[in-house]
This record gives sequence, C-alpha cells and structure tokens, in this order.
Amino acid sequence: MDSLASIGHLIRDAVVNTSADKFSEAGMELVQARDQINAEVKEHTAKAMKSVIQKLERNQTLSAEEKDLIRLWIVGDAEAFTKNESDFQEWLEEFRRLGEAIANMDRMPDSISEMLDLEGSLEEAVRLAGDLQFFLEEKERVTHFLQAIQNLSESEAKMMADILKEKLSSPEI
Repeated sequence: MDSLASIGHLIRDAVVNTSADKFSEAGMELVQARDQINAEVKEHTAKAMKSVIQKLERNQTLSAEEKDLIRLWIVGDAEAFTKNESDFQEWLEEFRRLGEAIANMDRMPDSISEMLDLEGSLEEAVRLAGDLQFFLEEKERVTHFLQAIQNLSESEAKMMADILKEKLSSPEI
C-alpha cells in the first residue's frame, strides 16, 4: 500500500482535477488500502479467533471480548461505515426533494431538454436510492448480528464457527 499521505494526495488530486481517471485511480488505491487494513486486522486477531472457533464448536459460553471479536470479523466493516457516514440525512432530504419534483410533473415533458432534465433527476434519485439502501442494509446487518450473537443455539454456534473458519482461510474478513 502506498503511504496514507500518498492516498490523501491522490484524493486531493481527484477533487482538484475532477476527472474520472483521477477518481478511478484514487478508488483503486483506496480499495488496495482497505484490503490491506482488512488483512492486518485479520492477522492480528487470527490466533484469538481460532480459540473462539473452538469454543463455538464445543458450544461453550463466550465472553464479552470473544463476542466483540466475532462482531469485528462479521460486521466490523458495517459498523465502521455506518458510524462514520455523516451524509445520510442529506441523502434522505435530497431523495425526498427529487421525489416531490418528479411527482409534481403533470405529464411527460414535451421537449427534449425537459426530458433530459427529468432523466438527470431520475438518475440522481437512482444513485441516492442505492446509497440509502446500502447504508440501511449495513445498519440492519449490525442490528441482526447483535441480536443473534446474544443467545446462540448449538446449531447456530456451529454455523458461526463454520463461517469464521471460512473467513479465517479467505484473504478477506
């Protein structure tokens, strides 16, 4: 991974130049950095996770710290994203505004120019719907996990152990 300062420079360069190529370059570096961090977290916690997997396979009670480790491996990415995301309310308001603007049109526009404006609004609404959906799915993923980890049945504990073993052997957590 390039240094974090180098990644910061790529991001600034993309913002200043506002070119698709610059954003693509920054995006590729960001993916590599995210994957490297993911691998580092896995490497630093793998030994402890092996012990947790053994406890799950034996249906033994897990400590709070062990549950936290499982949470890190299963939904840590979703928790981090939803905790750091600060645009949700703005996305929601913009989505509402676009919905009102689209609904207020009496009929399909007559001119090509108006059709293209409508198409642009619809495209923006599609993008926002995807962003909103992803955010809410990640929040739900965390909530469902937190509920599920509280009282694992024997079969659920074994299934969780299998999931964690798969994650342990895969390049990403």
